[in-house]
Parts: sequence; C-alpha cells; structure tokens
Amino acid sequence: MALMKSVVERVLDHYVLAWYPGRQMLEQSLLFTDQLRREHSILDERILVLEQFCPWTEHLFELEADGRCTLPISYVIFEESTKSSWRIQAVPKGVDSFESRLPLPDSWRGLRDAELDQMVGIEGCVFVHRAGFIGGHKTMTGAIQMAFKALQ
Repeated sequence: MALMKSVVERVLDHYVLAWYPGRQMLEQSLLFTDQLRREHSILDERILVLEQFCPWTEHLFELEADGRCTLPISYVIFEESTKSSWRIQAVPKGVDSFESRLPLPDSWRGLRDAELDQMVGIEGCVFVHRAGFIGGHKTMTGAIQMAFKALQ
C-alpha cells in the first residue's frame, strides 16, 4: 500500500507541478517568442523560444491542433538545466515519435565546438547530436541563429 501511495503521489506531483503548468509556460513562451521576433529579424515562425524549460511536446501538439500555432514549429530553443548553454531541439513528428519533423542538418551531426563553429558559420556552438534531434550553443542568440540556418 505504501509503495502504491508513493507511485500515485509521484505521478500526481508530476502532473500538478510540471506537466499542467507547462501548458501555461508554453503559452507564455509563444508571447515571449513573438516579442523576440520583433527584436531579432532572424527569428522564423517555425522557431519557438521557451522562457524557461517545461514539458512542452504534448502541449505544443495541442496548441497546433487548436490553431494557436499557425505553422508547425520545427525547433524549440531552451536554456539547458545547468544554465551553461542553450539547446536547439527538433520537434518530433508526433508526441511519442523519435523521428523529427526537421532534424538538424546532416553536415552538423556529431560535430562539436570549433569544428561545428566552422561548419555552421557561427562561433560558440557546443554540439549537435549524431541523430540530429538536438544541439547546443553557448547563447540564446546563437541557438536561434543555428535554428534559422537549419531552416534554410
């Protein structure tokens, strides 16, 4: 009984403290991204910047289905948990899919640091995963630039 109670409490905590607030955080990030679009001409409508990390995948698909996102988002930008860099993540094709809508370019995959800087043409790159679903940059602006270049 104690084990089941702890499992149920953990599930409820996740939904109450992370998943449900994630919807509101994602909606706020849509407004934040609109503000960034006005400030940065390179910010495409297919790029979403999260003000703070939250569980976003399921909520994003719901917002797209509701018509709140007019174009399918290709990349989500967010600050890494240690706050040492920013991530660019390719949006999956579905909530439970491991396949991305638009993976990061093949030529970037598996590269790190200076080698990636040279390939992308932006200084401060950190890495791009071999599968192309996620990458990193030292700054938010750099991650946005990476996303913009990946869209071209």
